[in-house]
Amino acid sequence: MDKDQQNNWQEKLAPLFGALTLLLIVTSAVMAVEFFNGLKENRFIGRNMEFRNEITVSGEADRFVQPDLAVVSLGVRNEADTVEAAMTENTERMNRVIEAMRSELGIPEKDLKTTQLNLSPRYEWRETRDNGSGERVLVGYEVSQSLQIKIRDFDQVGQVMQQAGSLGANQVGDLVFTLEDETAVKEELRAEAIAQAQAKAETLADQIGVKLVRITGFREDLSAINWPRAAGNVAYDSVAESVPAPSIQPGENKVEVSVSITYEIN
Repeated sequence: MDKDQQNNWQEKLAPLFGALTLLLIVTSAVMAVEFFNGLKENRFIGRNMEFRNEITVSGEADRFVQPDLAVVSLGVRNEADTVEAAMTENTERMNRVIEAMRSELGIPEKDLKTTQLNLSPRYEWRETRDNGSGERVLVGYEVSQSLQIKIRDFDQVGQVMQQAGSLGANQVGDLVFTLEDETAVKEELRAEAIAQAQAKAETLADQIGVKLVRITGFREDLSAINWPRAAGNVAYDSVAESVPAPSIQPGENKVEVSVSITYEIN
């Protein structure tokens, strides 16, 4: 390439080099502004955290509560050679139980709930040769159905179980005593715990010579309510009507609420 051609290429590329140089300058300036803004933001956040003085206080409240609702699960389980026979027997027995709950014990429709209905085949292993070989053979069907019952009159708990057993229910699930609505109790206890924490904060502020500025944090802990519960699933044969109904004692349980409040002080 001679000198004239080289000069021509330089003249053509000069605007491109100028544009690239300008782009680099602008990009560097933008990055510098973002960098210094980040430093300012971090410096502000750091100072805010560094110079905040706080105290944290706690409050607790508890109460022994008597349950107002019993929940029991009753079931019917049976076997038969055919699906039709198994379903028919199960349905008849469960319908008798449901009708007795409504008509004889006065339990409203809304407190009766079918929670499970299951149909499954039953197989047996049968040997076909002396060497132990064999095959699975279908021998029948099993049907199980569960009914959840809410009982508000605790005097009826034993009657429900006795009556259901006499009409064909042969499975009893967990019997649980609980509150139909725990919200009101927890709200009252929360208010008591907060009032206790606030009073503690005011007393502490006077004692150490500071002022409460504002609340900067709050945490609440609710204890799990372990309601009285009967033994787990129990299977039993049909109960004669002459068998006395068991006496049921619901007892009471402790409900606890604790809170912690953090104050900024100066």
